[in-house]
Amino acid sequence: MMIQNKKGISTVEIIVSFTIFMGFVVFIFLYLNPIKQNISGPLLTALDVGFRDQAMTDLREWPVAVNKTLVINSNYQCLKFNILFENISAGNISVKDINDNTIDHKVNADSTIEIKSINDKLYRLIQSDEIARQDNSQLSGCASLPTDQFSLSVERIERIYSYKKLVAINDSYYNDYAGLKQKLDFPITSDFGIIITSDQANFTMQKNIPNVQIKVRTFPAEILKNDTKLKATISLLVW
Repeated sequence: MMIQNKKGISTVEIIVSFTIFMGFVVFIFLYLNPIKQNISGPLLTALDVGFRDQAMTDLREWPVAVNKTLVINSNYQCLKFNILFENISAGNISVKDINDNTIDHKVNADSTIEIKSINDKLYRLIQSDEIARQDNSQLSGCASLPTDQFSLSVERIERIYSYKKLVAINDSYYNDYAGLKQKLDFPITSDFGIIITSDQANFTMQKNIPNVQIKVRTFPAEILKNDTKLKATISLLVW
């Protein structure tokens, strides 16, 4: 009889211990919810990837080296040379010097480009859908530069945030939030915000945030506004 009682007690102890253990597990998942806390990492990554895909554009650049001696000796007021590369469309080209200053220029229909001479050796032709067309009527009758007096370097392509696209995303955030989530491939059951600060471009895409845990990712970036690069800071928020 004593042995049977001990077996009965042991069985009860096992049941009680198991019940306590299961209660502890349920408490962890219901209240602490470690799985939900870990979701913030993938959410930030999803927002980052989708945002870059929708907000960035290509910026192409061709460095141009000119025979500086010829330019100085000839006293050219402006230069004209043929565009010797493909995929260039009029209206989205700008010309820069090595210090990133914009030079007066005009793109002609006959695949020539005219630039105001600054007696420098290096120029940079840049192209992007972000760049607005520039018509400078003061540039006319420019001297054609012989093809052996200038050379184009290898094309460089850079991905950069587009000011125009950021304006469109900001508009969608407040007028078509569900549609924007779909474009960004962001989960419909979660929420996000985007804050961008810059001297000339600021966006605050943020809704009322409930009393929940928020995860933030902040990083430096550059925004192309027309043909100017703006230094900016971007913060992505998910909850």
